[in-house]
Amino acid sequence: TLQTTTSSDNPVTNELIERVYPAAVLSVALICQQGVEILESQIDKVRICNWVETQFNIYQGEPDILRSDEDHEPWLYKRREEIEWHHWNAYRALLDQKMPTVTVNRISQVTDDILDLMNDPHNSGQWDTRGLVMGHVQSGKTANYVGLITKATDAGYKIIIVLAGLHNSLRSQTQMRIDEGFIGRDTRQGVLSALPYGVGTMKTHGTSNILSFTSAKATGDFKRETAQSVAGNLYGENPYVFVVKKNVSPLRNLREWINVIANLPEGQEKIRDVPLLIIDDEVDQASVDTKGGTDPGDAEHNPSAINKGIRLLLNDFEQSAYVGYTATPFANVFQPILDEPLHEYGLDLFPKSFIISLDAPSNYVGPAKLFGFTSKDDAADIEGLPLTQIIKDAEYSDWLPDKHKKTHIPNEHDFPGSLEKAIDMFVLSCAVRLIRENSDKHHNSMLIHVTRFVAVQEIVSEQVRSYLDELRVSLRNDNRREATVKKRLKELWEQEYAPTSLQIMELDEDFGAELHDFADIEEKLLKAASRIEVLQISGNSKEALDYQFDNEGIGRSFIAVGGDKLSRGLTLEGLSVSYYNRPSRMYDTLMQMGRWFGYRPRYLDLCRIWTTSTIKTWYRDIAFATHELIGEFKEMSKQGMTPKQFGLRVRSHPDMMITSRAKLRNGEKRQVTFSNHRPELTSFETSEISKEKSFESMKSF
Repeated sequence: TLQTTTSSDNPVTNELIERVYPAAVLSVALICQQGVEILESQIDKVRICNWVETQFNIYQGEPDILRSDEDHEPWLYKRREEIEWHHWNAYRALLDQKMPTVTVNRISQVTDDILDLMNDPHNSGQWDTRGLVMGHVQSGKTANYVGLITKATDAGYKIIIVLAGLHNSLRSQTQMRIDEGFIGRDTRQGVLSALPYGVGTMKTHGTSNILSFTSAKATGDFKRETAQSVAGNLYGENPYVFVVKKNVSPLRNLREWINVIANLPEGQEKIRDVPLLIIDDEVDQASVDTKGGTDPGDAEHNPSAINKGIRLLLNDFEQSAYVGYTATPFANVFQPILDEPLHEYGLDLFPKSFIISLDAPSNYVGPAKLFGFTSKDDAADIEGLPLTQIIKDAEYSDWLPDKHKKTHIPNEHDFPGSLEKAIDMFVLSCAVRLIRENSDKHHNSMLIHVTRFVAVQEIVSEQVRSYLDELRVSLRNDNRREATVKKRLKELWEQEYAPTSLQIMELDEDFGAELHDFADIEEKLLKAASRIEVLQISGNSKEALDYQFDNEGIGRSFIAVGGDKLSRGLTLEGLSVSYYNRPSRMYDTLMQMGRWFGYRPRYLDLCRIWTTSTIKTWYRDIAFATHELIGEFKEMSKQGMTPKQFGLRVRSHPDMMITSRAKLRNGEKRQVTFSNHRPELTSFETSEISKEKSFESMKSF
C-alpha cells in the first residue's frame, strides 16, 4: 500500500505508518487464518514500524552528467516500448527482494540515463562510445552495472565483457553477481551448469539464453579450451558474457579467440553488426595508460599492457561501448585527451562521450559521514560518527613494526591488546545481530589488514585463530574463566557499546540503533563465537570468502586477514569490525582500502574501526578533497560542459599523493586563488563590538 500511494512529494511519515499498520495486521491475520489479537501478541509493532520507515525514507539526488553530443542523439525514448525488458524485469524482481523500493527506482532511472548515452545497438555503421560512472566506495556500483548489462542486452548488445579487478577472488565474486543478476545459473558448477540461481529462480526470467564462457570458480577465468566446449555462434541470437581479470593473458586469449570465431571475410578489418559492451570495474586501476618515455599523443607511443589490451579489443569491433566504473576517479581526471586514434590501438580510454557522477543515497555511510572533515575555511565542517578506536603505537609496534620485512615473525606474547579488544567487539556484534535480526539468515565479517606480506598474514591468522579458540573455550566451560570473560565482555558492552548506541539513536538520522540488556546478549555469545571462521585471504591462499548459506539457511561469520586482495573491490558482507593499520600515502588507494564504507542497516552502532590517529586524520582530509571534487563536477554539469572540459582540480596534501606518479604525469601542480570565482559574503556580524573591530581593521589597513 505504501509503495503505491507515496512519492517523494508525499513522504512516508510516522503518522502514515501508524494509520496503515492496523490494516496490514488484519491482512496478515486473514492470510494466516489467525486472530488479530493473537497475531499482535506475537509481533513487535515498534520494530516493524521502524523497519518500514527506514525502507521508505531514503533520499538520493539526481546524477550529475557531462555529455558530448558529437555523433550522438538520444534514442531510448523512441524504442522503449518496442523493447522486451526480459532480463531487466527479472533483475528488478530480484532487487525488489533485497533493496528498498526507492533505491531500486533510482537504479532503474540511472541505468536508463547511461543506456541512452551509449549508442543504440541497432544503429549500423561504425560507432564508439566511451563513458565513465563515478560512484562511492561500497555504494552499490556492481548493482548498477549489472542493471545496465541486463538493459543493454535487452536493447540488443550481443557481447558483454566485464573487466573485474586484478585478483581471482574479486573476479570470482563479480562472476557470482553476474550469475545471480544476469545469467540466472550457478556457474560454480561449470560454464554449462543448468542449476537455476538468482534471476533464474524468478518467474519473469524463464530459460536463460546467456552463453557464459567464464565461471565463478577461483580458476574460472577465460580459457580457450573452456570456450571451445560451449557451442555458440557470434552472429546468432544468444548474447555472450565474459568476466575476466585485468591481466595480459586472459585479455590476449579472449581477443584471439573472438577473432577466430568471427571468421572475418578477406578485406574486412572489423567485426560488424555484433555490438560490444565492455564494463570496466575499478577503471582507475590498471586500465589507465601509465607508460612513460614518449608523449601519449605520439604515434610511436607504446601504451601500458592492460590499457593496450582493452583498446585492441574495442578496436576489433565496428560497434562498441566502453563504460568504466570507479569510486576514486583521481587517476581518470588526469588522463590525456586524444582526438585521433593511434594506429592499431585506437583511441585511449578517456570517457569522451559522457561522465556521470552518482549521488550517494541518504542511508550510505561514506568517509564524510564516518570520519567527518574540516574544511580549510571552516565553512563546511562535519563531525564524524563515534565509531573509531585508536590503535596505540606503543603496544602495537613491538608486535608488528611499521617497516617490517616479509621475514618478520610477530611475537605471540606481544599480541596487541587493541586487537584482542577488536575481536571481543566482533563477537559482541555477532551476538547482538542474532537478537536484532531474530534469525540466523545474515552474514558477519571482521577485517584485519595490517601487512602486505603473505607470510606475515599467515602468522597473524594463526594468532587470531588461537585467541578466538581460547575465547570459545572460556565461554563453553562453566568455571571461573568463563565468568572472567563474560565480565570483560559485559564491561565492554556497558562502557563502550551502549553509550555509543544511545548517542547514535539521538542523531536526526535513523540508523536503526537499539539498546539491549547484557543478559539477553550473554545468551547468544557462545552461539555467535562458535560460528566465526578465520580466513587468510591472499594470492597464495586456497581459502575464499564464500558467503553462501549452508543447507539450513544459516549465514556465515568470517574474520578475514589479508592485504592487497582485501584492499579494492572485494565486498565483505555484514562487515562490522575493521582493524586497519596499513597506511597508504595515495588518496585513491587509501579510499579503496576502506571496505567499511557502505550500508549498515540496523547495525551501524555495532560497527567499529580500529586505526591510527594519523590514518583517521588522512581520511578526513581525503573526504574534504572528494567533497570539493564532486562540488566542482556539479558546477560543471550545471553549466552544460562536456567531458573534454573535465579538467578538475584536486586538492593536494603535504603528506599524501593524489594517485601514483605515473598516473599524475599529465597533471600540473598549481597555486589556486579566487580568480574566476565569485566569493560572496552572505551574512554579517551586527554586534557593536564586531562593527567597531571591522572599522578599526579597515582604518588600519
